[in-house]
Amino acid sequence: MSEEKVHYAKTKASDQTYQVFFNQKLILESNQTIELDEHYDGKDFATVIYFPESVITSLDTSETDQTTHCPIKGDATYRNYQEAENSIWCYREPYPQVRQIRNHCAFAQSKGFRVSVVS
Repeated sequence: MSEEKVHYAKTKASDQTYQVFFNQKLILESNQTIELDEHYDGKDFATVIYFPESVITSLDTSETDQTTHCPIKGDATYRNYQEAENSIWCYREPYPQVRQIRNHCAFAQSKGFRVSVVS
């Protein structure tokens, strides 16, 4: 019999201001972010910072047909930014346990983005 893998996420409103850089250029700043900490199979993932989708609309992005499903967060939609395809993901109707990220988006740091706290 295999053991069940524990998978969960916790969210909280951040009390800090975060900035988003793309290719070393500041493109966004917000003090209304949500921090999401995820745990799976004994491992803690790096905290993901979610920005209000209303702030993201100030960027020149385009929606894509890409979607993914997470068993603990729900269905994500994606946006392109410049040459970074499917690099911003949003949860418009997340599952109840992470409802704080509803209408919030995160940036793929593997595609040229850097998210950092303002010091």
